[in-house]
Amino acid sequence: MAFGIYDQNLVCACETVVPDGRDAASGSVLRERLWKIRARAVIAATGAFERPMVFPDNDRPGIMLAGAAEKYAHAFGVACGQRVVIAANSDSAYVVAKSLRDIGVSVMAVVDRRPPAMIQADSCDGVRVIAGAVIGSVSGTRAVSGCSVVPVEGTVGKSERLRCDLILSAGGHAPAVHLHSQAGGKLRWLDESAMFVPDGPAPGLWRIGVEGRTPYGTKERAAPP
Repeated sequence: MAFGIYDQNLVCACETVVPDGRDAASGSVLRERLWKIRARAVIAATGAFERPMVFPDNDRPGIMLAGAAEKYAHAFGVACGQRVVIAANSDSAYVVAKSLRDIGVSVMAVVDRRPPAMIQADSCDGVRVIAGAVIGSVSGTRAVSGCSVVPVEGTVGKSERLRCDLILSAGGHAPAVHLHSQAGGKLRWLDESAMFVPDGPAPGLWRIGVEGRTPYGTKERAAPP
């Protein structure tokens, strides 16, 4: 994994030699190696990162990024919870909701801060959607036991409480632009998507990717997190 680009296209990267936990008992296993690569040119295909939603007590145990819970489920066979509420502002929340539901995890609701007009009709197939609402509070200290849902300011609706043991944060995706910036490239703010994207080339670096699009291949229709 490349984590830095410095003067004259010096790329620093970390190689995982032995995965975590494997042969750890031996005590003398080389697990990682640092590479310093001097390149004539660099192609950056860094993808995107998932943005967290902002709501009270969003740092409690039992609250995590939606993509992380999906990775635990499909890569390791671990269900991080059995009654899931997803706090959302973008279409990617519904991809995760369907993915978890298909393997037997109960998705109680998607709490989407966007108005119904911004949500695709087929996104909510089989999943309860509470549109124009956000999470107002979280119950539980060492673990999540529930949450309150309140209407977005200026939206007509009523508050309610949901019983859940896991809250997932699906704030959409934004391009990973750190290597582009380190290489001297400029950024441009997209107000409609609430994200920075590369603006023009960087010296000695070419980027691959579609600006403002998610890993799922669909353009984000996102509200601010």
